[in-house]
Amino acid sequence: MASRAVKRAQVEEIKTLMTDAPLWMVSDFRGLGVADLQALRRRINESGGNIRIAKNSLARRAADGVGFEFAKALFEGPSAITECREDLVGPTKALWQNYTTDERWVIRGGVLNGELISTDEVQRIASLPGRDQLLAQAVWGIESPISSLVHSLEGIVASFVYALQGRIDQLEESEA
Repeated sequence: MASRAVKRAQVEEIKTLMTDAPLWMVSDFRGLGVADLQALRRRINESGGNIRIAKNSLARRAADGVGFEFAKALFEGPSAITECREDLVGPTKALWQNYTTDERWVIRGGVLNGELISTDEVQRIASLPGRDQLLAQAVWGIESPISSLVHSLEGIVASFVYALQGRIDQLEESEA
């Protein structure tokens, strides 16, 4: 059994997770083996998130401690907390993929920017384009008009050069 100091430290870790992560979700992993959890942990870590198993009493105490009393209901049965920090979509997609391919996995809900969200809202987040795809679209959106401007200016300069060359040719013919 863990000492009080260890439990206090665990509560503080969960509090930090709850307050620092803009999105965290709670799942029920009942019936999953260690290999299944390790595979999911690897996919979530690769996508920029983190998943940890949480003792419900400690998680409820942490939720109370940070003013998230509304989230205490999420902690019933075996609970895993998935946190998303930099990229909200990548880890959510990994978690959702696991949810849709393994009927033993249950997503209870989560907290997004201090607001309770349902499983349906988790699905909507998972259906968004990922961070890398959004960045690529933004770069393309910025690059496209600039390229069009460059091509337009190139055409104007080319026309001006052709007009100057025509005038030079015209003047050379008149001198001759």
